[in-house]
Amino acid sequence: AIDRESAEEILAAKTQEAAASAAAARASNDAEKAAAVQAKDDAKAAKEAARMQAAQARADAQAQRAADREAANSPWTKAVGSATRAASSSIGRQVANEIGKQVFGSSRKSSSGGLVGTVLRSVLGNFMRGR
Repeated sequence: AIDRESAEEILAAKTQEAAASAAAARASNDAEKAAAVQAKDDAKAAKEAARMQAAQARADAQAQRAADREAANSPWTKAVGSATRAASSSIGRQVANEIGKQVFGSSRKSSSGGLVGTVLRSVLGNFMRGR
């Protein structure tokens, strides 16, 4: 048998327990909400960092392409390319002349091997240069 005061105390304790439970649920919900907001902010920051990194990579690649283009158009590079073409052309002519002399022989009258030798050396020279 429970008297009136005991019943009120039990009811008050149950009410306090329910309030504490609701407060705990609110606190966990608030904590979950705060964690969700924090996760959302972290994801947004990571996305922005990735975007900035990609933009930096694009800018670096563009700067590298510009530097490569500038280097390709430098006077030194053009001079080296020209010298290489001249040397390969000269070597091609010399090889073609030697082949023509071996095929047609060389006479005292005409050191070029005659008209046919000249044409053959021209064709072989162009072939050696890759044209």
